[in-house]
Amino acid sequence: VQPEGGGAVTERGSIVRAASSIAMAFRPWVCPHCGRTVGLPGPCGCAGEAAAIVSAREERSRAVISAAKRRLVRRSGIPERALVCEVNPAAPAMAEACRSGCGFCVWGPSGTGKTTLAAQVAAAWVESNLVTCEDDRGCVVWAGEGRSCRMTTVTDLLARARASFEGGPDPVVDASTTGLLVLDDLGSERASAWSVSVLFQVVDARYRAGLPLLCCSRKDLPACGEAWARFCPPDDVEALLVDEGALAAAAEADDPAAFLAECARTVNSAALK
Repeated sequence: VQPEGGGAVTERGSIVRAASSIAMAFRPWVCPHCGRTVGLPGPCGCAGEAAAIVSAREERSRAVISAAKRRLVRRSGIPERALVCEVNPAAPAMAEACRSGCGFCVWGPSGTGKTTLAAQVAAAWVESNLVTCEDDRGCVVWAGEGRSCRMTTVTDLLARARASFEGGPDPVVDASTTGLLVLDDLGSERASAWSVSVLFQVVDARYRAGLPLLCCSRKDLPACGEAWARFCPPDDVEALLVDEGALAAAAEADDPAAFLAECARTVNSAALK
């Protein structure tokens, strides 16, 4: 049962709330950046407010770029576990050399960090080739892939190439045309005339297009050639080794000093081209 006079109480409450809202609207507003009191809430125009606006735009830009980098790293096949390790000081120099058209063949025993280094080089490539779009205030609203990157093992590349016989997408075309190709575990695949022909098709197409190649292997290129020569004509193996040698500067992963020196030499020679 509604108490007597309830309607009047409700009306008085509405009036009180309305009056409170009006009072709050005309209450002096203090700028949180400079402490100046202004008549109504709104832009103050102080230097602190301008700096806060710029900082917010930069934070939004960083968030957009960071999200794009994570998306492109996953799309490129780069193992994210390798990116949480300490960055190898050779990775930025190698990525810069790859941008100039140079490449590397990193070889050494298991556990020396070849795959981790290659992943960091690929991630540096992705970051340096990001394409961004800004609004009229200079805030990044979109970021995407510029020159592409693909990282895969040779075994996986061959398996997907074999699967394409049944009508799937041909990974050889993508591997031949992507901006930077990282081939891991070179020489660990089951060698055959067909596997060497696929590798030659990829490497030769990249050689002719001047696209960089980064290989990781437990063997150096001559040792890989010896394994391939058991199943393939010597001329085919020699052509593959010549193209790979022209694309990649060999460096041993378990000799950091010589490796960094090789990176510096390659970057310097790329700058002279």
